[in-house]
Amino acid sequence: MSKNLLIVESPSKAKTLKKYLGPGFEILASYGHVRDLIPKSGAVNPDDHFAMKYQMVERNEKHVEAITRAVKNADHIYLATDPDREGEAIAWHLAEILKSRNLLKNKSLKRVTFYEITQNAVQDAVAHPREISMPLVNAQQARRALDYLVGFNLSPLLWKKIRRGLSAGRVQSPALRLIVERENQIAAFKSEEYWTIHLDSHKESQPFTARLIQFDGTKFQQMSVGSEGQQTEILEALNGKPAKVVNVEKKRKQRHAAPPFTTSTLQQEAVRKLGFTTDRTMKIAQQLYEGVDIGGDAVGLISYMRTDSVSLSQEALRDIRDHISKNFDGEYLPSKPVFYANKSKNAQEAHEAIRPTAIARTPANLRGHLTPDQFRLYEMIWKRAVASQMTQAQFDTVKVDISVGDEKTLFRANGQTLVFPGFIAVYREDEDDTTEKNAAADSDDEARLPLLTEDEELPVDRLWGEQHFTQPPPRYSEASLVKALEEFGIGRPSTYANIISTLVHREYVLLDKKRFTPTDVGVVVNKFLTDHFSRYVDYDFTARMEDQLDLISEGKLEWIPVLAQFWEGFSSQVEEKASVSRAEVTQESLNEACPKCGKPLSIRLGRRGKFVGCSGYPECDFTRNLDGATDSTEPILVGTEPGDGQPVYLLNGPYGPYLQLGETAPEGKKPKRVSLPKNLLPAQVTMDIAQRLLSLPRNLGVHPETGKNVTVNIGRFGPYIQHDGGFRSIPKTDDVFDITLERALQILAEPKSVGRGSLRQLGVDPVSQQPVGIFNGRYGPYVKQGKINATLPNGVNIDTLTLEEALLLLADKAAKAGKPLPKKKTAAKKKATPKKTTTAGKKRAPAKKRKA
Repeated sequence: MSKNLLIVESPSKAKTLKKYLGPGFEILASYGHVRDLIPKSGAVNPDDHFAMKYQMVERNEKHVEAITRAVKNADHIYLATDPDREGEAIAWHLAEILKSRNLLKNKSLKRVTFYEITQNAVQDAVAHPREISMPLVNAQQARRALDYLVGFNLSPLLWKKIRRGLSAGRVQSPALRLIVERENQIAAFKSEEYWTIHLDSHKESQPFTARLIQFDGTKFQQMSVGSEGQQTEILEALNGKPAKVVNVEKKRKQRHAAPPFTTSTLQQEAVRKLGFTTDRTMKIAQQLYEGVDIGGDAVGLISYMRTDSVSLSQEALRDIRDHISKNFDGEYLPSKPVFYANKSKNAQEAHEAIRPTAIARTPANLRGHLTPDQFRLYEMIWKRAVASQMTQAQFDTVKVDISVGDEKTLFRANGQTLVFPGFIAVYREDEDDTTEKNAAADSDDEARLPLLTEDEELPVDRLWGEQHFTQPPPRYSEASLVKALEEFGIGRPSTYANIISTLVHREYVLLDKKRFTPTDVGVVVNKFLTDHFSRYVDYDFTARMEDQLDLISEGKLEWIPVLAQFWEGFSSQVEEKASVSRAEVTQESLNEACPKCGKPLSIRLGRRGKFVGCSGYPECDFTRNLDGATDSTEPILVGTEPGDGQPVYLLNGPYGPYLQLGETAPEGKKPKRVSLPKNLLPAQVTMDIAQRLLSLPRNLGVHPETGKNVTVNIGRFGPYIQHDGGFRSIPKTDDVFDITLERALQILAEPKSVGRGSLRQLGVDPVSQQPVGIFNGRYGPYVKQGKINATLPNGVNIDTLTLEEALLLLADKAAKAGKPLPKKKTAAKKKATPKKTTTAGKKRAPAKKRKA
């Protein structure tokens, strides 16, 4: 009997797949990528047709060794990594490793893909294997090479021109530009006043309101009434005049269901409806896809979650329609399946939308087997898939025009009544960033009107005006940013979560109240890139590059010429911009003299953000905040607590700025104090922010296992969770003010990182042959080589730091300390073993022979 080996990415799939494939299959996991580019210069060589130098991913070496041993005893090897470009590349890397070790002689190696982990899908995939798709592999290699070339050439430039530890990415930089440009629009926005004028009336004790749309023959726009005086004149002109219905228009309106989820729409809706981050959404979706134990059996509950397709298979359509017919009245089921047009530019990476693998597994049936987060996401996916195949919702809409005085002046009342819910009986899509105007219109549309007829006279209960101010465009939320990235063609849906988490981890943006604000560092980085590398952060250029990668994946374009064309312009640009001065990038001249020495002042970038400083530094040390306040130990009054009227002060201490509730020298007790988070500048502190900070620590509730309280707070090293005497840092993607008990329990359940020891090994210094690693110390993470330690600058992500970057940090630290870096070890000469001597230094006398 032949022996079969199936290799997947994640070990959580293994149990489910073993059940479907039986004892004739051994199933092992690669645990993700097995090879990656070497973390130093030269990993991609443009002079040698972009040859790429790979090395084993250290943390997965033991898993590759286990696969190698299993291959020796197998006749047929099936590479069943995920069905996308990354999965195809992992399969190719595994094949290359096995070939290099001469393990594939007289063995069959095939690629299999399945988009759902169900028995039929898995068995069908194994029965119909294929060869590895080199166009998909080449597309992934091209993307990896582009990201490497941009990151490895731009990041050192940012280190020299702005600050160490910064990075630039081919896709994250245009995303940062979106956020910064929106902030610039908000800063430049000038609010304008306008008024709306309303008529209150009633019929048979049912009140309703109409809005003025035409006055004295002139149609009204939003800004037609710009002052209180204008609205007063209009109200006086209409006062005492009769009202009459001049037109009643009734229509039946239909609303269609949203299509089933794609990766992008799932992320957007999970942010809006569930309050998840995009990263959290994808992790939970991965769990549902790979398999969950639902009572003795591990089952994949949803189809593959990285997709930009909105279509459903015939089998899924039959499954959903059968469920609707059995659980709803006949009018809820359309006469034929509903199909949706795909708006994505290229939907080649998955053949179906995200859907439940079996509609019969209703959320109610699975509630006891899923975590709260899994349940909420599964319920949303299930409802959206079912609703997508239901009939339209139907509304009766009414539009009534009412004249006041004569028909040159018209008020309009809108209303609608839900006649038939259709898909709304199951699911309704949320909207993001609803404007004031749209919100008002929606409110009018939802109103119910009495039965009105033309020429009917109405009482005028009240004529009144309402003041409004135009609002700036809203800051991006995760949902609206994902939508913008998709519309501009920046990245692909599977990369959105990583783009956002990178911007947050690098501290280029803050996520406050679920909205993105660029930090001072983010603004400076964006300015440098848009001023000097405008082509490479251009939205159209980035989108065209994504289109080229798609064409490579389809086999319609060769990847080496694409890289060559990009590199020709990019490399010359990097070389040209090396001469840009740091002052030009990080400083902005002010038309103002220093009050201390008379030299010009400039806006500069410091460790805690932008500030005003003297251009004569270091001879002159004058500085002040951007808001005009000079550095001082004197307390600044932020405001007073609305409840007890206690003052809230902003002070500066030995560990940085902090807030204090109450007088600076209270009698009898110590005042409440809280440090400002590192990403919050003193100039940004408002009373609202101060109240939120002073509300800490926040009690989330009781741990279900220990019965002890779980609290969150902000400490010297950032936000943390406290429980049962232990502490756990809160990830930067979570907000200390919004985090729930459920999310805190998830973080507490995750394995702890290594305490004061090694966090990650980066590799070996090619010069000294000494290992270089990242360690966790009393004051945070640092890199170490031999006896040289270098603290990681703020914003450096320990998961993405490379050996090359670490060596630059170590070299800089060694130079400042006046110590040389370790040199290459040489073999020491073997010393002659000295003869043993007595304690007096004399030679020991030979022992006498014992007598027999």
